Amino acid sequence: MDEMAAFTAMKAPTSVVDLRLLQTRIATHLDVLDEQSFDHEFLELDLARSIAALYSTLLEGSEQLDPAQRATLRAGIEYFILTDDDENDVQSPIGMEDDARVANEVCRQLGRPDLVISIP
Repeated sequence: MDEMAAFTAMKAPTSVVDLRLLQTRIATHLDVLDEQSFDHEFLELDLARSIAALYSTLLEGSEQLDPAQRATLRAGIEYFILTDDDENDVQSPIGMEDDARVANEVCRQLGRPDLVISIP
């Protein structure tokens, strides 16, 4: 399954409170990636940090999102938190690129092209 199909399949109803709780999971995922970067030299930690910052910014305005937008944001974050998604985040030299493409799609769907990040 490609990343966009997986992302779309992850969309589910969610509340603003549920979205806010995902911030902790983002931070935890970044901590795990940071630790694993010592053993996996090609892990794209800077890209992971950019994606996490993008989602943190989107979470700041989550109370303004309608139900479909909240589902979109949640699906993007859930995809990011998965390590073994379309490209394994730790073991693949391009492991974070699929996460970045999903994050950029979330930005497009939420009308935030200003947050789109560059993919190496």
